[in-house]
Amino acid sequence: GLKDRRRVFLVREITLWLKAAMRHYRLEACGGGAHASGTSAMQVHGGVRPSSGSANKVDVRRRVAVAVTVVEDGPQGDGAMVLAQSVKLLYPPNHPTFKLDLIAIVSPKVRLMIPILTKAGFAVMERQVPVKAEELQDPTYRSKAPTSGCCGLDELLKLEAWTLPQYEKVLLLDMDAIMLHSVDELWNKDVEIVFTKTGGNTNEGLQGGMIMVRPNMHSYQEILAVIRKGDFRYNGKGWEGSGIGYSYGGGNIQGGLP
Repeated sequence: GLKDRRRVFLVREITLWLKAAMRHYRLEACGGGAHASGTSAMQVHGGVRPSSGSANKVDVRRRVAVAVTVVEDGPQGDGAMVLAQSVKLLYPPNHPTFKLDLIAIVSPKVRLMIPILTKAGFAVMERQVPVKAEELQDPTYRSKAPTSGCCGLDELLKLEAWTLPQYEKVLLLDMDAIMLHSVDELWNKDVEIVFTKTGGNTNEGLQGGMIMVRPNMHSYQEILAVIRKGDFRYNGKGWEGSGIGYSYGGGNIQGGLP
């Protein structure tokens, strides 16, 4: 049936990815020279060292980023390592079109995860969650928002992707994701945001595990203004009476962004 065909396809894709990851690991661990220490000659503290003779060249590739957010220490380090490796295989430092950075946006509560993220190749940026509960104007929303969805107001840390104008696009992923194919089609879309939904209901909120954005401080401030106003109607009408977002997690960015 259709489910069996999908399962076979997924197993095949994961198998191909794991084979590529193992080839990369063997090169890193057994390649000799700069690789013998377990550290690539091109990697320096999560960044990339220019190769010899390239210092005077202008890099005209498009700057993009894959970002994760971490609000507290936890057991998700292995997921971060796998995600980072899958991205590196598809967008290596010598990619001809895109210069891709791995970014980890972390709250000040995070400490134990930082060395794990750095080792995986993420550049760590510490940011505060941009809206506090006491800033929410609507009393009903103020009482419910901190427990909305999986993470409450902590999920607003994802909005910090809008504040990174050095990148043309930023792809936000949860750390339980894995990149199996290039996302050039998404990088090339001339839109401010790309997201998916979990169902066919057009009023349902977006799926927060994958959001691609074009950084824009004006949009960032507009989104924060909507959140702070807190006009979320729990009678089924959702954000500002539009019907959008009246679903799980919809009282957060998953409903506020659409």
